[in-house]
Amino acid sequence: MTDERYEAGSPEDQPDRAIQLDDALITEALATRPARTPDYEAEAYILSELASELATSPGTVLQRLVNLIVEMDLAGSAGISLLERNEGKAHFRWHALAGLWAGYLGETMPFEASPCGVVVTRDTPLLFSDPHRIFTGRAFEPPIHEVLLVPFHAHDAPVGTLWVSAHDTQRAFDGEDLRLLTRLTRFAAAAFAMTAALHEAQTARDRLEQRIAERTAALTEAHEALRQVEVHHRVELEWQVQERTRQLQASRDLFQATLDSSMDMIQVFEAVRDASGAIVDFRWLLNNHTSASRFGDVQGQSMLERNPGVLQEGIFDAFKEVVETGRPSCHERHYVHEQFDGWFYQSAVKLGDGVATTTKDITAWKAAQDEILRLRDEVAQAKLNESEARYRNLFDSIDEGFCVIEVLFDDAEQPVDYRFLTVNQAFEKQTGLSGATGMTISGMVAGNEPHWHETYGRIALTGEPERFEARADALGRWYEVYAFRIGSPDQRQVAVLFKDILPRKNAEAALRESEERFRAFVTASSDVVYRMSPDWTEIHMLKVLEGGEFHGSAEQRSALWWERYVHPGDRAALRAAKAEACATRSLVALEHRMMQPGGSFGWVQSRIVPILTEDGTIREWLGTASDVTARKTAETALRASEERLTQFGEASSDVLWIRDAATFQWMYLTPAFETIYGLDRATALSGDNMMGWIEMIVPEDREHALANLKRVRTGERVTFEYRVRLPDNGAIRWLRSTDFPMRDATGGVSWIGGVGRDITEEKETAARMCVLVAELQHRTRNLLGVVRAMADKALRRSTSLADFEVRFGTRLAALARVQGLLSRLGEGERVTLDELIRSEIAALDGDPARVALEGPSGVALRSSTLQTFALALHELATNAVKHGAFAQPQAHLEIRWSVEPVEPERGPWLHMEWRERGVRMPEARGSRESGSGRDLIERALPYQLGARTSYVLGDDGVHCTIALPVSDRTAMDSYTDP
Repeated sequence: MTDERYEAGSPEDQPDRAIQLDDALITEALATRPARTPDYEAEAYILSELASELATSPGTVLQRLVNLIVEMDLAGSAGISLLERNEGKAHFRWHALAGLWAGYLGETMPFEASPCGVVVTRDTPLLFSDPHRIFTGRAFEPPIHEVLLVPFHAHDAPVGTLWVSAHDTQRAFDGEDLRLLTRLTRFAAAAFAMTAALHEAQTARDRLEQRIAERTAALTEAHEALRQVEVHHRVELEWQVQERTRQLQASRDLFQATLDSSMDMIQVFEAVRDASGAIVDFRWLLNNHTSASRFGDVQGQSMLERNPGVLQEGIFDAFKEVVETGRPSCHERHYVHEQFDGWFYQSAVKLGDGVATTTKDITAWKAAQDEILRLRDEVAQAKLNESEARYRNLFDSIDEGFCVIEVLFDDAEQPVDYRFLTVNQAFEKQTGLSGATGMTISGMVAGNEPHWHETYGRIALTGEPERFEARADALGRWYEVYAFRIGSPDQRQVAVLFKDILPRKNAEAALRESEERFRAFVTASSDVVYRMSPDWTEIHMLKVLEGGEFHGSAEQRSALWWERYVHPGDRAALRAAKAEACATRSLVALEHRMMQPGGSFGWVQSRIVPILTEDGTIREWLGTASDVTARKTAETALRASEERLTQFGEASSDVLWIRDAATFQWMYLTPAFETIYGLDRATALSGDNMMGWIEMIVPEDREHALANLKRVRTGERVTFEYRVRLPDNGAIRWLRSTDFPMRDATGGVSWIGGVGRDITEEKETAARMCVLVAELQHRTRNLLGVVRAMADKALRRSTSLADFEVRFGTRLAALARVQGLLSRLGEGERVTLDELIRSEIAALDGDPARVALEGPSGVALRSSTLQTFALALHELATNAVKHGAFAQPQAHLEIRWSVEPVEPERGPWLHMEWRERGVRMPEARGSRESGSGRDLIERALPYQLGARTSYVLGDDGVHCTIALPVSDRTAMDSYTDP
């Protein structure tokens, strides 16, 4: 395939075609667009699905690939185009197609009329934008916005492409799409080659069988004639069978090579089941080269014997779940067992009665990710330091004065003075005041006008910034000021940016006097008045503006006067107007450019009327010219300003709008409206859009929203919040709207401007914080009550401060452990009985070898039960350490528990038995027959938890039983727990 085929056509057409092709090619954008994190999970899922399809139905693996690409929303359409030849002409046929173009499956496109031709010719991935502009053959619907193509190889040569297209202008392909498509193309090419080899081998085998049948029939008819060549044919047939078998083996080797070409570890395991059918192990069936380099020859070996660490890391359980449920599994794991120490990304899918897994070593990627985060923090800190330095330099380099003041108020909260907290270098030049930092204005300037501290006081109280101009007679200056509050309201601080505009004010006053004289002059005469001959060849100035004439002094001019003074671009229009006016004897009115005395061109508005004789012929022309250069300049500036405003609105993430103040109808909406309201702008602006907006607002907020609009119509600026229901999915969104009046030339409010922001997430976050604070307060009150009760009991029974410290300290430690367990409830976990028992024994250094635990695991305790029950368990364990099973080496402890089944009209109960054995009981048992621990068990548990308890001091130790009501869910979990 050469470029000559693609560039076919006349030589003069080829340069234009190349220019158009370069305009449509945007492959470089893949490297500049924001890069997404590699989606290895999607890649592993697609490859595992293709492996399954290849094992069960090789002929449909290409169609399965493009179906998966569309199903996973990677593209609007996807396909595989393969190169074919027919009568010497090359074309592409769509062998696999999915998505919006699925109906075109099997159709063809000429080589030179398809982007595939460019990709195959150049043998490199390419990204096109709007390819229908270049390839203008048959039109396909819907049109493509972007198409990414990767060359499809067979026998080391490009034979087609795998391509994905986006029909939505919001979808843009990036580097991750190219990476994933390249990986999938390699697999698809290998699968296609293997399928073709299998098909070729099967076809050869079919032909061989047909030939055998034909030769058998021939042997029946001419047995004697062919007997002599029987040996020859048998040898030939055996050779052919061996050759076809070798080709089939080569195809299998190609499949193994495809697996071995992957840098990931690919393994296949078979489940090992016991007599009951439960999975107890997995056995290796297949390893690719990468896996074999890590594990060696492990085919047929036990996974648990070879890698026992899979139990601890949960890999064995994950494989069991995949086999039993059929759901794929994908996890990142830090595996530090056997010969491994690193991070791995592993995906597993069910394959028969086992799993097929793909494992990628991502240790280096993880390390690179940590390094990137570290470098990002360093860069952010460097930028912060640089920003602070730039601010300080800017603060001291600006020509405008700048200061931060503290407004001082009297007892009646009236502003009476202000103090300078900080000033910049230009402050002294702009005010004439030096050493102002720390001083008050009244201490530096006598007779300072009250309006200054009144204005600054108002800004400090309201927080509303103000921009104004005011005279400072005490300083002999005029100032242009922008002041705004900084810090918290109670700091009463205001930042002031100001500039002395006294020279400008003096110039404005002089300008006003000049304008008044000019206005009087204009009232008495026209700007420019002149006469012209009937054929416009002579012009005579009657009146000119002093210093502003366009044609020099009042004298005769030649026929070439407009060649000298009229702008070249306007001469043709002026001649046409002159010709029409002379023919129709009508008024000439047009705007054009004329040379001014300085040699530059300005705009004039000319009005020329014919003066007719009695017979209707033109005697002369009388004209006036007005200078409209300023108006033209202002119109150009206004158009530029409107364009900038439109660009700002189009780019803003908040919605900007303009309403008619009288009807409240929307007149303008920015694109962000469609994102926030879920409604396109054309629909929103059609019909009675005011009622449409009101209907979107939830009924409870409509009156509030409408009332605020009416306030803006009276001239107020308002900010309010309301809720809308989106028309597409019914979702409720919170919006904050800031509306302000827009006035016309007369000062009346003609329009209403507004800025709207979606604050739904802000509202949801505030609600969650309220719930968390309420829960924290509830738990704190309960915990303080328990601590107080514990302290009271310990104090009543203590004989000394040291005794109180021991008693209270151990109970407080037990309570702390309980609070640690309770904190996990907020994370979605549940505290179980066996976990609580083991935690208490471990905290008191109990010997695990002398403790026997028996009962179902995972029996969850209610959060309301946990605290009191844990304290009772602590009392039993403490007594065992002091006097019982943990205090005597020959003694031991048995703890058993069970859940009583649910019966009609009676809920389930949890039974726990604490049994000490081998304890030598003292004759005087007073220390164990009474105390706070026993009171807690025999009195507090029944009272607070509705428990049934018993506490007996036997000959060989304590025997205590506790029965608690539990939830039905706890009972069900205990029955199903192994």
